[in-house]
Amino acid sequence: MNQTQKIDIFTRLNRRMNGLKRLGEILSDPIPGQNRDTISRVAVEGRSITNIIQNLRSVIDNFDVWYQPFVVEMSNDPLLKYFYQLRTSTLKKGDDKIKGVRVSARSNASISLNPKGIDVKYIDDNNIEHILFHPQPQNTISKFLGDQEGGSGFVLKTPDGKEIKQYVYIPSNAADIDVFFENPPNIHLGKTLPDKSPKYLCQLYIDYLTKLVSKAEGKFLSDLDK
Repeated sequence: MNQTQKIDIFTRLNRRMNGLKRLGEILSDPIPGQNRDTISRVAVEGRSITNIIQNLRSVIDNFDVWYQPFVVEMSNDPLLKYFYQLRTSTLKKGDDKIKGVRVSARSNASISLNPKGIDVKYIDDNNIEHILFHPQPQNTISKFLGDQEGGSGFVLKTPDGKEIKQYVYIPSNAADIDVFFENPPNIHLGKTLPDKSPKYLCQLYIDYLTKLVSKAEGKFLSDLDK
Protein backbone atom coordinates (compact mmCIF):
# COMPACT_ATOMS: atom_id res chain seq x y z
CA MET A 1 0.00 0.00 0.00
CA ASN A 2 1.47 3.38 -1.00
CA GLN A 3 0.91 5.69 1.97
CA THR A 4 2.13 8.76 0.08
CA GLN A 5 -0.42 8.20 -2.68
CA LYS A 6 -3.15 7.65 -0.11
CA ILE A 7 -2.36 10.88 1.71
CA ASP A 8 -2.30 12.73 -1.62
CA ILE A 9 -5.77 11.43 -2.49
CA PHE A 10 -7.18 12.56 0.85
CA THR A 11 -5.50 15.96 0.48
CA ARG A 12 -7.21 16.46 -2.88
CA LEU A 13 -10.46 15.11 -1.46
CA ASN A 14 -10.51 17.56 1.43
CA ARG A 15 -9.59 20.47 -0.82
CA ARG A 16 -12.57 19.68 -3.06
CA MET A 17 -14.82 19.07 -0.03
CA ASN A 18 -13.94 22.51 1.37
CA GLY A 19 -14.92 24.05 -1.95
CA LEU A 20 -18.24 22.23 -1.86
CA LYS A 21 -18.94 23.49 1.66
CA ARG A 22 -18.24 27.05 0.52
CA LEU A 23 -20.90 26.63 -2.16
CA GLY A 24 -23.33 25.67 0.60
CA GLU A 25 -22.43 28.84 2.48
CA ILE A 26 -22.98 30.92 -0.65
CA LEU A 27 -26.47 29.46 -1.03
CA SER A 28 -27.38 30.79 2.42
CA ASP A 29 -26.76 34.33 1.12
CA PRO A 30 -26.73 34.01 -2.69
CA ILE A 31 -24.55 36.15 -4.93
CA PRO A 32 -26.82 38.31 -7.12
CA GLY A 33 -27.59 36.54 -10.37
CA GLN A 34 -25.65 33.38 -9.49
CA ASN A 35 -28.13 31.35 -7.45
CA ARG A 36 -28.93 28.81 -10.15
CA ASP A 37 -25.30 28.42 -11.18
CA THR A 38 -24.32 27.74 -7.56
CA ILE A 39 -26.96 25.00 -7.24
CA SER A 40 -25.68 23.35 -10.43
CA ARG A 41 -22.10 23.56 -9.16
CA VAL A 42 -23.12 21.72 -5.97
CA ALA A 43 -24.34 18.81 -8.10
CA VAL A 44 -21.22 18.77 -10.27
CA GLU A 45 -18.73 19.22 -7.43
CA GLY A 46 -20.57 16.67 -5.30
CA ARG A 47 -20.13 14.01 -7.94
CA SER A 48 -16.40 14.80 -8.06
CA ILE A 49 -16.18 13.87 -4.36
CA THR A 50 -17.29 10.31 -5.01
CA ASN A 51 -15.00 10.10 -8.05
CA ILE A 52 -11.99 11.12 -5.95
CA ILE A 53 -12.90 8.68 -3.18
CA GLN A 54 -12.84 5.89 -5.75
CA ASN A 55 -9.21 6.73 -6.50
CA LEU A 56 -8.49 4.94 -3.23
CA ARG A 57 -9.28 1.70 -5.04
CA SER A 58 -5.80 1.76 -6.58
CA VAL A 59 -3.97 2.04 -3.25
CA ILE A 60 -6.20 0.18 -0.76
CA ASP A 61 -6.85 -3.54 -0.81
CA ASN A 62 -10.51 -4.54 -0.57
CA PHE A 63 -11.63 -0.94 -0.99
CA ASP A 64 -14.83 -2.09 -2.72
CA VAL A 65 -15.81 -4.22 0.26
CA TRP A 66 -16.05 -0.99 2.28
CA TYR A 67 -17.42 1.23 -0.50
CA GLN A 68 -20.08 -1.03 -2.04
CA PRO A 69 -22.73 -0.39 0.68
CA PHE A 70 -22.45 3.32 -0.02
CA VAL A 71 -22.84 2.70 -3.76
CA VAL A 72 -26.07 0.82 -3.06
CA GLU A 73 -27.27 3.54 -0.69
CA MET A 74 -26.55 6.34 -3.15
CA SER A 75 -28.21 4.42 -5.98
CA ASN A 76 -31.40 3.82 -4.01
CA ASP A 77 -31.75 7.05 -2.05
CA PRO A 78 -34.12 9.51 -3.82
CA LEU A 79 -32.17 12.64 -2.87
CA LEU A 80 -28.72 11.28 -3.71
CA LYS A 81 -29.99 9.83 -6.98
CA TYR A 82 -31.62 13.17 -7.82
CA PHE A 83 -28.32 15.02 -7.49
CA TYR A 84 -26.53 12.43 -9.60
CA GLN A 85 -29.14 12.90 -12.33
CA LEU A 86 -28.98 16.70 -11.89
CA ARG A 87 -25.23 16.62 -12.47
CA THR A 88 -25.71 14.58 -15.66
CA SER A 89 -28.51 16.84 -16.89
CA THR A 90 -26.46 19.97 -16.16
CA LEU A 91 -23.33 18.80 -17.97
CA LYS A 92 -24.91 17.03 -20.93
CA LYS A 93 -28.05 19.09 -21.55
CA GLY A 94 -27.50 22.39 -19.73
CA ASP A 95 -30.73 21.72 -17.81
CA ASP A 96 -30.53 22.64 -14.11
CA LYS A 97 -34.02 21.30 -13.30
CA ILE A 98 -35.11 24.70 -11.93
CA LYS A 99 -38.72 25.33 -12.84
CA GLY A 100 -39.25 28.70 -11.14
CA VAL A 101 -37.77 31.51 -9.06
CA ARG A 102 -39.49 33.90 -6.67
CA VAL A 103 -38.03 36.83 -4.73
CA SER A 104 -40.12 38.36 -1.96
CA ALA A 105 -39.48 40.81 0.87
CA ARG A 106 -39.44 39.35 4.36
CA SER A 107 -41.91 40.49 7.00
CA ASN A 108 -39.23 42.70 8.56
CA ALA A 109 -38.33 44.36 5.25
CA SER A 110 -39.53 46.33 2.27
CA ILE A 111 -38.18 46.45 -1.28
CA SER A 112 -39.40 49.07 -3.73
CA LEU A 113 -38.64 49.87 -7.35
CA ASN A 114 -38.98 53.62 -7.86
CA PRO A 115 -37.99 56.12 -10.58
CA LYS A 116 -34.65 56.79 -8.89
CA GLY A 117 -33.59 53.23 -8.22
CA ILE A 118 -34.18 50.33 -5.85
CA ASP A 119 -34.81 50.90 -2.14
CA VAL A 120 -34.20 48.16 0.42
CA LYS A 121 -35.07 48.53 4.10
CA TYR A 122 -34.93 45.84 6.75
CA ILE A 123 -34.59 45.32 10.50
CA ASP A 124 -31.94 42.83 11.60
CA ASP A 125 -32.00 40.37 14.49
CA ASN A 126 -30.73 43.09 16.83
CA ASN A 127 -33.68 45.32 15.92
CA ILE A 128 -31.42 47.71 14.00
CA GLU A 129 -32.84 49.24 10.85
CA HIS A 130 -30.76 49.14 7.67
CA ILE A 131 -31.42 51.21 4.56
CA LEU A 132 -29.83 50.44 1.20
CA PHE A 133 -30.33 52.42 -1.96
CA HIS A 134 -29.19 51.29 -5.39
CA PRO A 135 -29.34 54.32 -7.73
CA GLN A 136 -30.64 53.82 -11.22
CA PRO A 137 -27.92 54.08 -13.92
CA GLN A 138 -28.56 56.63 -16.69
CA ASN A 139 -28.94 54.03 -19.41
CA THR A 140 -31.59 52.02 -17.52
CA ILE A 141 -34.59 50.87 -19.55
CA SER A 142 -36.25 48.77 -16.83
CA LYS A 143 -35.86 47.26 -13.36
CA PHE A 144 -36.57 43.76 -12.09
CA LEU A 145 -37.06 41.98 -8.79
CA GLY A 146 -36.37 38.28 -9.13
CA ASP A 147 -35.39 37.10 -12.61
CA GLN A 148 -34.79 33.53 -13.74
CA GLU A 149 -31.45 33.57 -11.89
CA GLY A 150 -33.01 34.76 -8.62
CA GLY A 151 -31.38 38.17 -8.89
CA SER A 152 -32.65 41.76 -8.92
CA GLY A 153 -31.40 44.93 -10.55
CA PHE A 154 -31.51 46.99 -13.74
CA VAL A 155 -31.73 46.28 -17.45
CA LEU A 156 -29.34 48.61 -19.28
CA LYS A 157 -28.99 49.53 -22.94
CA THR A 158 -25.41 49.67 -24.14
CA PRO A 159 -24.18 52.21 -26.75
CA ASP A 160 -24.35 49.52 -29.44
CA GLY A 161 -28.02 48.86 -28.66
CA LYS A 162 -27.64 45.64 -26.66
CA GLU A 163 -29.52 44.99 -23.43
CA ILE A 164 -27.59 43.76 -20.39
CA LYS A 165 -28.43 43.18 -16.74
CA GLN A 166 -26.76 44.88 -13.81
CA TYR A 167 -27.45 43.02 -10.60
CA VAL A 168 -27.64 44.64 -7.16
CA TYR A 169 -27.14 43.13 -3.73
CA ILE A 170 -30.21 42.46 -1.61
CA PRO A 171 -29.27 40.93 1.77
CA SER A 172 -30.80 37.62 2.79
CA ASN A 173 -32.12 39.46 5.89
CA ALA A 174 -34.34 41.50 3.58
CA ALA A 175 -35.54 39.00 0.99
CA ASP A 176 -36.33 35.35 0.50
CA ILE A 177 -35.12 33.90 -2.79
CA ASP A 178 -37.23 30.85 -3.45
CA VAL A 179 -36.02 28.54 -6.21
CA PHE A 180 -38.10 25.53 -7.18
CA PHE A 181 -36.80 22.21 -8.47
CA GLU A 182 -38.70 20.19 -11.03
CA ASN A 183 -40.02 17.02 -9.32
CA PRO A 184 -37.77 17.28 -6.23
CA PRO A 185 -37.19 14.25 -3.99
CA ASN A 186 -39.19 13.97 -0.79
CA ILE A 187 -37.26 11.21 1.01
CA HIS A 188 -33.64 11.00 2.19
CA LEU A 189 -32.16 8.13 4.21
CA GLY A 190 -35.63 6.79 4.83
CA LYS A 191 -37.08 10.02 6.20
CA THR A 192 -39.68 12.31 4.65
CA LEU A 193 -38.21 15.74 3.93
CA PRO A 194 -39.91 18.74 5.59
CA ASP A 195 -38.52 21.14 2.98
CA LYS A 196 -37.93 20.60 -0.74
CA SER A 197 -36.21 23.88 -1.54
CA PRO A 198 -32.95 23.52 -3.51
CA LYS A 199 -31.04 25.28 -0.72
CA TYR A 200 -32.19 22.71 1.85
CA LEU A 201 -31.69 19.74 -0.48
CA CYS A 202 -28.20 20.94 -1.42
CA GLN A 203 -27.26 21.17 2.23
CA LEU A 204 -28.46 17.63 2.88
CA TYR A 205 -26.38 16.45 -0.07
CA ILE A 206 -23.31 18.28 1.21
CA ASP A 207 -23.86 16.88 4.72
CA TYR A 208 -24.04 13.33 3.36
CA LEU A 209 -20.80 13.71 1.40
CA THR A 210 -19.10 15.33 4.41
CA LYS A 211 -19.94 12.29 6.52
CA LEU A 212 -18.84 9.94 3.73
CA VAL A 213 -15.42 11.60 3.57
CA SER A 214 -15.16 11.51 7.36
CA LYS A 215 -15.92 7.77 7.39
CA ALA A 216 -13.31 7.16 4.71
CA GLU A 217 -10.72 9.06 6.74
CA GLY A 218 -11.60 7.12 9.87
CA LYS A 219 -11.31 3.82 7.99
CA PHE A 220 -8.21 4.39 5.87
CA LEU A 221 -6.15 7.09 7.58
CA SER A 222 -6.24 5.77 11.13
CA ASP A 223 -3.60 3.15 10.35
CA LEU A 224 -1.06 5.89 9.57
CA ASP A 225 -0.77 6.61 13.28
CA LYS A 226 -0.07 2.99 14.14
